[in-house]
Amino acid sequence: MKRSFYYQDDTSNKFWEIEVVGTTSVSRNGKLGTSGRTTEKSFASAEAALKFASKQIASKIKKGYIEGTAPGYEAPDWAVMPMDIDTFWRLIALFDWSRRGDDDAVMRRAFGALTLMPIENLALFEELLAQTLYATDTEVHCDNAVWDGYVSDDSFLYARAAAVSSGREFYETLILDPREMPTTECEFESLLYLARNVYKERVGVEANFETTVSYESGSNKAGWPSRS
Repeated sequence: MKRSFYYQDDTSNKFWEIEVVGTTSVSRNGKLGTSGRTTEKSFASAEAALKFASKQIASKIKKGYIEGTAPGYEAPDWAVMPMDIDTFWRLIALFDWSRRGDDDAVMRRAFGALTLMPIENLALFEELLAQTLYATDTEVHCDNAVWDGYVSDDSFLYARAAAVSSGREFYETLILDPREMPTTECEFESLLYLARNVYKERVGVEANFETTVSYESGSNKAGWPSRS
């Protein structure tokens, strides 16, 4: 019996399906609306083919694929989208971690989306970024960020930026459990300049964003009782 799945988000609208025919697993995947690409894999027995198919299905579900018929897909219209916390996290979700090692490439899709938005949304993005970083500017988060016995104010800030860059689900878990804090070995300083770089490209001058809180380490006084 053929089983069909789909995956849709702000950058993807694709399908995947699989069936076992005798001792062969036959899968097909691609962009919805196309015929996709077919892959066949033969096994020594039908049982082995079914076991393989089950593992493939479990892997796809873990990645967010949903079984069934895909609903209509509508690409996001960034030009009219309000900049609120949900939009902020949608932009972060555009980060392409398959390009890890090239920060500009990781953020390219988010950069492109921000260039389509009203210019005032860049300041709002910066405010939301400051708020998310401020919330993890605490002593207990810092204690969990120590790597190789050392943490500086800058390295802690860059680790917090890495935490935000990891997406909403991870970040919300981190707020509740500081033990999930990335160590300073993991950093993503480039996030701090995303909106500023978009602004400079569009306006031609450096941005002068003012936020209600500072994301610099130690700014959240309530989070640092030992410094009070």
